[in-house]
Amino acid sequence: MNSRIKIRIINSNQKHILEKLYYEKINLYDIKFNNKNIEIIIDEIDLEKINKMKTIKYKIIDYYGMTKIKIMFKRYKTLLICVLVGIILNLLLSNIIFEIEVETPNKDLEKEVKEELKKLGLNKYHFILNRKKENIIKEKLLDSNKDKIEWLEIKRSGTKYTVTVEEKKNVKEESCGLRNIVSKKNAMITKIESSSGEIVKKKYDYVEKGEIIISGNIHKKEDIVNSVCAKGKVLGEVWYKVTVSFPFKLEEIKKNNKYYLQLSLKNKNIPNKDLGIIKQEFNIIKSNTSLYDIKLNLISGTTRKVKNYNIKTIDKDAIKEAKKDLEMKLLIKPKIIRKKVLKKSIKNSKIIVEVFFAVEEDITSYQDIINEEG
Repeated sequence: MNSRIKIRIINSNQKHILEKLYYEKINLYDIKFNNKNIEIIIDEIDLEKINKMKTIKYKIIDYYGMTKIKIMFKRYKTLLICVLVGIILNLLLSNIIFEIEVETPNKDLEKEVKEELKKLGLNKYHFILNRKKENIIKEKLLDSNKDKIEWLEIKRSGTKYTVTVEEKKNVKEESCGLRNIVSKKNAMITKIESSSGEIVKKKYDYVEKGEIIISGNIHKKEDIVNSVCAKGKVLGEVWYKVTVSFPFKLEEIKKNNKYYLQLSLKNKNIPNKDLGIIKQEFNIIKSNTSLYDIKLNLISGTTRKVKNYNIKTIDKDAIKEAKKDLEMKLLIKPKIIRKKVLKKSIKNSKIIVEVFFAVEEDITSYQDIINEEG
C-alpha cells in the first residue's frame, strides 16, 4: 500500500512552485489552489525532496495509506486495546453463570438442592454447562433425593439457571376426632372424595361457607346411629371479581438477565442497541489521561417497552393482569375454569376493567361434632 501525504504549501508564486516540483519529478495528486496556498497530495518518499528545497514552506495536513494506519493505531492504541479486551470479556461473560434460582415452596429443600448443585458443578461464576452435563446433574439429584423430590427441571435463560423442584408428598395416616367436612367458601361442588362419613351433598350443588358436605354423623332414616371422623376432599368452583386499571400509555423496563460491556469515552457512552436503560454493575477498566477518559463497565441490560392501551383492545391484557392479582391474593397458581371481562370504563385518565374468574379450588374445611346430652 503506497503511503501518501497531503501538504499545504505557502507561497505567493504558485506557478513557480509547481514548475519546481515537476522539475524534481515529484508526482502530484489532487492539486487545489486557495489564495496564496496550494494543497497537494504527494508520495511520502518525495517529502525528502521538498525538504531540500529551502524556498518551499509547507505544512502536513493529513496522511494516507500505511502511515495513516500507524498514526491512527498509535493515537487510539488505548481505545483499541479496551475494545479488544471488551470483546474477549463479552465472550467470556456471556458463557458464565451469574444467577441460579431454585423454585420450590420448601425453603429447607431449596437450600439442600442449592448445596448439591454446587457440589455437582452448577455454581455461580462457573462456565455454562452443555445439555449433556445438565442431564447428568438432573439424574444425580433425583437419584440422591428419591424420598424428597418427585420431579425437577433445569432451564437456562441467558446467564441464569432456573431449577424447578416438585417435592414428593409423604402420605400419612390421618387421625382426627369426631367432625364434619364443611365448605370453606361459597361455591359450586365439582368433585367429592370420601373415605369416611356420610355424603350429604352432590356434584353441582351450590353450598355456602360452613355448610356440611360430608357429615360425621351416620344416619339411619332420621336417627343418628354413629358419629365418626369425616375424611375426604371436596373441590368446588369459586367465583372472583378482580378490578385492574391501565394508563393509556405505559412504559415498562425489565431486566433481561444478560450482561454487556459499556465503553465510555469522556463520560459519553458508546451506543449499544441491546442495552436500553442500563444499570452499572462494576468498573473493569478506567483510564484518565490528558488525552483520554476511557471507562469499560460491566452492566446488566434491560429492555424498555412502550405500550399503548385503548378500551376496545384491552381485554387480553386486562385478563392477564387480573390473573396476576388473583394469584397474589390466593398465594397459589389457580386452576381457572372460566374467565370473562365484565365491564370497562374510563376514569381519571385510566381504563378500569372488571374481570370475572371461575376457579376450581379445594374447599375442604372441618367442623367439630359436639354431642348434645339430653
